[in-house]
Amino acid sequence: MRDGPQNGEMEDKQPDLRPFVNFQRSVPQKRGFCGVVSNRLVYEFERRSDVMVRTPRDWRPGATYHVTARGNRKQDLFHDIEDRKKYLSYLQDTKDKYPFTIHAYCLMSNHIHLLIETHDVPLEQIFRILHTRYAIYFNKKYDYVGHVFQGRYGSTKIDTPAYFIKVSRYIHQNPVKAKLTIVPEYYPWSSYPSYVHSIDNPLLSKERTLAYFPDSEVKLYKEYVDKVEEKEDANEDFAENTNKMVKK
Repeated sequence: MRDGPQNGEMEDKQPDLRPFVNFQRSVPQKRGFCGVVSNRLVYEFERRSDVMVRTPRDWRPGATYHVTARGNRKQDLFHDIEDRKKYLSYLQDTKDKYPFTIHAYCLMSNHIHLLIETHDVPLEQIFRILHTRYAIYFNKKYDYVGHVFQGRYGSTKIDTPAYFIKVSRYIHQNPVKAKLTIVPEYYPWSSYPSYVHSIDNPLLSKERTLAYFPDSEVKLYKEYVDKVEEKEDANEDFAENTNKMVKK
């Protein structure tokens, strides 16, 4: 019977989170960006994330992903406008500190969609920090305990231009398919209004998406997104593919 790692092997240990508990007990707490929580605790968590993160095997700088995240047990992630604004503000903060590019996003009631292009920071580290901050805020605001998100997140790697543009349309059509709006540009919690109304959005990069259309015409992109697929089966197959959860 093996008692531990043999010669040449490395022991796979879980990160020791006890220091974070000690910080919470020893450091005076005050109201900050995510409720009543020590600023030093958050700083220490972000600092140690550089060490704790395990890089996904298929991650590489410059890779693009369709990322989804759902509420735990399919519960809502957002109860009001403030919650949605808070998530987007944390997303912007994370983007400023760990640069990446967002090509499309949509906040639904109990899940989110992001079309994200990584730079030098692994996807796992980005969402570990982003979703930890939001979970602390959410649980504090509503006096909840336990997990806010169902697992970490799901991701599908985007490997062709055709797949990239299809995912962009799928994300922006999500509120229509959920019967939350008649047309996607009326839904305020996606990036689509920023595209079709030429709204300056610091979260969003439109260049790559529009570059797939002649002369980067917004009108042509809008026609593409608004187009209704004739074959519902094709839509269902695509939805199943893009919502596939890839465990990290």
